[in-house]
Amino acid sequence: MVNLIHAQDIPFKTLKSEIFTDEYRKSDIALAESDGKGGIIVARSYEGTTFSYGTGYYFEQYDANLNLVKNQEYNMERPVSQKYSVILGLFNSGNAIQIIEMYYDLKEKACVCIGHSIATADFKATKKELFRLTTDEMDQYGYLNLRELFFSGSYKLWKTNLYPGYFFYPGNNSVDFFGNASMENENTASGVTFVINEDKTAFGIGIDLAARKSETLKVYLFDTNLNKKTEQYFRPGLKDNKFHYQTFEVSKDGNAVYLLGKAYDKKSKKKQEGGKYEYELTKFDLETQKTMAFDSGEHFIGSLKMLFLENKLTCIGFYSDKKDTRTKGICYFEIDPLALELKKSKYNPFTEQFIIDKYGKEKDKELKYLTFRKFLVTGNQDIMFNAEEVYANRNSSYSGGFGGGGVGGGVGIGVGSSTTYNYGDIVTAKINADGNLVWARNINKSQSTTDDENSYISYTSMIKDGDNYFFINAAEKIKKISNNRIEFKGVGKNRSNLNVIRVNQSGDFDYQEILDDEQNEVPFMVSKGVVSDGAIYFLGRRGKKKQLLKITL
Repeated sequence: MVNLIHAQDIPFKTLKSEIFTDEYRKSDIALAESDGKGGIIVARSYEGTTFSYGTGYYFEQYDANLNLVKNQEYNMERPVSQKYSVILGLFNSGNAIQIIEMYYDLKEKACVCIGHSIATADFKATKKELFRLTTDEMDQYGYLNLRELFFSGSYKLWKTNLYPGYFFYPGNNSVDFFGNASMENENTASGVTFVINEDKTAFGIGIDLAARKSETLKVYLFDTNLNKKTEQYFRPGLKDNKFHYQTFEVSKDGNAVYLLGKAYDKKSKKKQEGGKYEYELTKFDLETQKTMAFDSGEHFIGSLKMLFLENKLTCIGFYSDKKDTRTKGICYFEIDPLALELKKSKYNPFTEQFIIDKYGKEKDKELKYLTFRKFLVTGNQDIMFNAEEVYANRNSSYSGGFGGGGVGGGVGIGVGSSTTYNYGDIVTAKINADGNLVWARNINKSQSTTDDENSYISYTSMIKDGDNYFFINAAEKIKKISNNRIEFKGVGKNRSNLNVIRVNQSGDFDYQEILDDEQNEVPFMVSKGVVSDGAIYFLGRRGKKKQLLKITL
């Protein structure tokens, strides 16, 4: 058994900017990328309050020592006729930072998508309309309810790198607090997603149009200079059955979009064992559509995530043999992305080492609440699959008020409720190029918050020379638990130390403290780190005070 040990030999360097303030208290890093001169370009989103209203971005250039070179504010204020703005994505296209926005125009009676281009040379802004959905078009195919999407809060989810590439759905229980959209909605829910390929040559937008009689998706593909390459409608070929959209990706060459979903048809429902569905993968190239199907056999698969690797497309997720909420291992499907042919499928149960990490000596338990976080790919095409246990507890509380005293005294009882958002253990696994599980490890972690602000808990991960690194905030004293294991526990954003956990290529891991909370004037938001050129950047925030931190491994 390999234990998690406290090391002192993880090499790293830290660099902090000066403490600075700006008008708006709430701010997150949306992007941090090299400026080609040893410094970085940073885009920070901001949100105002009741007393300081406004939404927009700060664009900043820092030199190699994190000294501010220049900055520009970009306010996203719009006419009153443009309602329910939803920011779909933000990326650097090389010479400009592109912000993709949708809103409903009351005058035009249409949902309008525009691109804001912010030149990196001087931060000057221009706008370009990308497309619009008119009311006549929505009457024919189905509607997109931006109002419901805006008020659900889902428009905020793109700001974090926790759960990229998911559809955003409004409505009760359709988007949970950590950003996973449930694809198990009726046709009456609409949604939209944005994805960009790894090489940042193209991006796609998928709009799930709500309709009572049919399921319709509209797919757009653009290059990163905001030129449209294709737009297509897609209707699953199912009658009186359901198709649940799951994930959406753009090909490496930027000339195709791939859509993965679950199809519940009559044939699948007759299966004796396993899930009563099959997966359907549809490829949209510049002119045509092509679909293939594959089955999960006797297993249950809650969801799959697509990843392009050289000349193959992989679909990876967690599977169960009993219930969708209890996880037995990791499944792997390899597909030829041109011919749309299934080449191989693998079901890898969790290793004995993983079960020991998680439970000590008990081996009959299963995981649940696992949420995919990120793929990291090594130089030889091995895949690091990172996930986290995330769930919410809703608690009712009672308060009693006693009046009068003695016999006849009145009793008043008030009923309230609160929600605790839990960010538990980290799960990391290595899958080789053949789809086999090399190792899986569990890092014991216990963190929670009573609001949906997860900035200071959870983690951000990155890969360096084949090793997997996790950056987390934790208590000063790491807790010892049973069977010679330890657990990282959260205390509070103002009483947490910044740590790094390293999992090497063999699956052995250690950890080291990077910064003690007494060394920090502001706490750093570890769940919203941005990786660029082998370094990771975090924004620290306490009130209006802010600071940028760079960690180089």
